[in-house]
Amino acid sequence: MIQTLLLSELENIMNDTICPRGRKGAYSLKTSTSKYDVKKVKDSVVFRAEAMGLKKSDIEMSVKNKHLVVKSKSHSKDFFASNIDCSVYVGDDVSLPDATAELDFGVLTITLPIKESKQDTIINFS
Repeated sequence: MIQTLLLSELENIMNDTICPRGRKGAYSLKTSTSKYDVKKVKDSVVFRAEAMGLKKSDIEMSVKNKHLVVKSKSHSKDFFASNIDCSVYVGDDVSLPDATAELDFGVLTITLPIKESKQDTIINFS
């Protein structure tokens, strides 16, 4: 009896306070933060992001003002679909014509090779 009352009271609290979606017992706890990481791996900058429920056509990728910009085109109403919206500094040492993107098992991977500097540079004291 007490357990039933506690569960009933908990359900009432949930219905009143946690993002109700219009139906009793249906809650939306989805956040809008993008999950991603950026690492320098050997001679490339590698960006990886969670892209669950997205197709290639749902994702826009570009490099603007030395930043990799990645966005999902439409905000899916599917609870399990990811929402990507991030801008990451990559500098001007990346080779854009050689950049590649891959979407596999809900993970977006963008590889930006780093330009080789064939010019030797001597550093002098000022």
